[in-house]
Amino acid sequence: MKGLLLKDLYILKHAYFKNLTLVLVIYTALGLAMKLRFFFNIMGWMFGFYVVGLLSLDKASNWDFYASALPLSKPQLVGEKFILLLLCALAGFAYGMVMSPLIQWRMGTPITESLLVALIVTLVVLLYFGIMMPFVYKFGVEKGRTGMLLAIAAFGGIIMFLGSTGRLSDETPIAAFSWMDENPLPTIALLSAAAIVVYAVCWIVSVAIYNKKEF
Repeated sequence: MKGLLLKDLYILKHAYFKNLTLVLVIYTALGLAMKLRFFFNIMGWMFGFYVVGLLSLDKASNWDFYASALPLSKPQLVGEKFILLLLCALAGFAYGMVMSPLIQWRMGTPITESLLVALIVTLVVLLYFGIMMPFVYKFGVEKGRTGMLLAIAAFGGIIMFLGSTGRLSDETPIAAFSWMDENPLPTIALLSAAAIVVYAVCWIVSVAIYNKKEF
């Protein structure tokens, strides 16, 4: 597992280092200049897409074929990607926690707010990429991304349909966000539990999908 992580980190360094450095410089400058934490908290998402990009590079280099000849199990190969995604989400959280307090300090708002926002964004990142991975392993990177977007669009369509038929009040989302704002710790606890469960389930599903593939 350690060797797989080192392999992917080496590829990330050589394939995306210049791009990542440019993104970090631009987003840091924009965030500080515009006093927007958005540019800091979104980095977890950016890091996650780099990991998904690794799967494209693996396919282009026939890595799965070569890996099948190595003493590596398919659960290990899938698990390494999920661990790497988790590490990238934590790296995005760390970046947000280093930079966001600078904005909070300049604006005179509580620094604890930065922690809550960064943590919530990190959990959402894990949910997003955790759900995306089974699509990617089943249909490939490009179709997997499209499938994820279609799933999000379908979910949004269901919410809009329920709202248009009166089954979902317009005040429901407002009330939900208001409750989250007033109860940050229960919100984080619920999101953490949801993220852990969904991430674990998606990990298991991805392993099941990958186990059926032949190389």
